Amino acid sequence: MVGIIEFNSTLLRKSGADPDAFLEELAARFARIVVLQGNKFRDFPNPTPAGLRALCGSQEVEVDLILLTPATLVEQFSIRLRA
Repeated sequence: MVGIIEFNSTLLRKSGADPDAFLEELAARFARIVVLQGNKFRDFPNPTPAGLRALCGSQEVEVDLILLTPATLVEQFSIRLRA
């Protein structure tokens, strides 16, 4: 299964949520996370808060995340991403 969310650390913090904890929860629940920044897909194989900030080049992060379930389900539905 595939999901797409906007990850905005500023808005998460303003709502009372911890952006780092939220990203860690996503990493625990999904087999693969892909970052969509601008018009480019970037694989995010080891999603950590520090890694996302480094990938985006900013302490405050506003990107779209594509969330994929375990590979067996991805293969079952023939989901493929192109860079």
